[in-house]
Amino acid sequence: MNLEPHIKIGEPGQSITLYEGQLEILLGEKSDSIHNGEIIFVFLPKPRLEFHLTDSDSLVIKLLFDRINDFKIKFPNHNFLVDVTAISKSTQNSKVIAVQLQKIKREISNAIYKLKAYIPNFLEILSPINLNTDAYQISIRLISNSTEIYKYLRYSNNYAITHICDVKRHNNDSFNVEEANYLIKCIYYFLSFVRGLWIAPILIYGFDMNNDLVWESLENNVDNWQFTTSWLPQIESTNIESAFSGFWNKWHDDRWKEVIELSIYWYVAVSKQSGGQEGSIILAQAALEMLANVVLVEDRKIVSIDGFGKLTAKDQISLLLNQCSIPLEVPSTLNRLNKYAKENNWSNGSQAITELRNKLIHPQLKNRKKFLNLPSGVVSET
Repeated sequence: MNLEPHIKIGEPGQSITLYEGQLEILLGEKSDSIHNGEIIFVFLPKPRLEFHLTDSDSLVIKLLFDRINDFKIKFPNHNFLVDVTAISKSTQNSKVIAVQLQKIKREISNAIYKLKAYIPNFLEILSPINLNTDAYQISIRLISNSTEIYKYLRYSNNYAITHICDVKRHNNDSFNVEEANYLIKCIYYFLSFVRGLWIAPILIYGFDMNNDLVWESLENNVDNWQFTTSWLPQIESTNIESAFSGFWNKWHDDRWKEVIELSIYWYVAVSKQSGGQEGSIILAQAALEMLANVVLVEDRKIVSIDGFGKLTAKDQISLLLNQCSIPLEVPSTLNRLNKYAKENNWSNGSQAITELRNKLIHPQLKNRKKFLNLPSGVVSET
C-alpha cells in the first residue's frame, strides 16, 4: 500500500492538508473512541503544524487541554501514530480543538531509497540546481506556477512553497534515517547561507524501493520572504552548485561543521539585521574573528594561538581574507564607505568593520560623537 500523504499545494500561502479522516486519541494507555480530524500545515501568520479534532465532545476537549503534552494521535487508515508535542491549544467552538504541534516524525522502515522535500521562500532560479556529492544526487527545482508564487511573495512578504528537492544515491542503494537527517541538515544550512534567511525543507518524505512512504519529518523553521543581498556574484544554479562542492567537503569535518553552523547563524542574523545595522556589524566581526582563528591557527597552522592573540582584529580578518583569496579593498560600488575610508586613512574593508565596531562597543563620549556624526550610508554599506 502506498502510504504517501495527500499533498496538494493550492494558492500561495494557503494551508496544506497533510492527513485527514478517522483517528483515535490515545490518552496514556487508554484509547478514546474514533473521531474525525486532520493535520494541516498552516503558513499564516507564521508557519506551524496544527492538529484539528473536528467532532469531539466537551469531555474530550477538556481531557486534551488538561494533558497538553501527553497524548497520541493514531490514523488507522494511514498506519500513522503521532506522539504529540504541543505548543498551544485553542477551541473554535464546542466541537473543534486546534493543537499547534512542534514537529512530526515517523519511521516505518530505516531503509530509504529516495527523499522528497518541499522548500519555501528560496530564490527564483529557473534552471534546476544539482548539488551532487560523491555519493548523493540532490536536485532542487521550481514548482509549477512559480511566476504567480513569486509575485505573491514579493507583494506580501509571507510564505509559499517554491521548490521541490529530490535526493537519492548515485548507485540507487538505500540509506538510513540518520543519513537522511544529516543530508537535510546540510541542505538547510547551505540554502540558508545562499539566501541569507532561514530556508528549511519543511515537509520531508522518505520512500522505499517500491515508492512507499517509510519515513517523514515535518518541520516549520523558516523565515518569511524578505529582500536580502547575496554574496553570490550572480544568482545562477552553476554558482550555487560550485559553492556547494566546497561546503559539502567542510561539512564532513566535525570541527568545521560546528563552525559552519555558528557562522551561518550569525550570518543570517546579520543579513536580516536582527539587531539593526549596528548589531550586524558587531555580529559580522565576531563571525570573521572566529573563522580567522579556525583557518589560521587550527586548520592551516599559519600562526600560533599566542601569535594570533597578539594580532589586532583588523589584521586577523585581513590575513583570513588574504588566505581565502578575497580582495581586501572596500568594493568600489560602496561609494559612501569608500569616501569615508579614504578620508580617515582606513587601509581596507577589515579596518572599516573593526573601526565602526569599536565605536559601538566602546561608547566613550568621543566614540559616541564620532558614530552619531557618521555620514549617511556609511553604516549600511559597512
